[in-house]
Amino acid sequence: ENYETHKERALIESEDLREMYLIENKTRKQIAEHYNCSEVLIKQRLKEFGIRRSNKIMENRNVERCS
Repeated sequence: ENYETHKERALIESEDLREMYLIENKTRKQIAEHYNCSEVLIKQRLKEFGIRRSNKIMENRNVERCS
């Protein structure tokens, strides 16, 4: 891995990611924009930290998008 990857990893804390994704209900894209990194990196970190939304939350998000 290169320096940038290590630098990005250090900047994304598990607690911050959990709060943005689960509490603030931000999308991976919004979080990636916040950290100025790729959406793929956010997806990897969410998986690495074991952060997942429940199906019920995802269903609610889909309903809101259709409204």
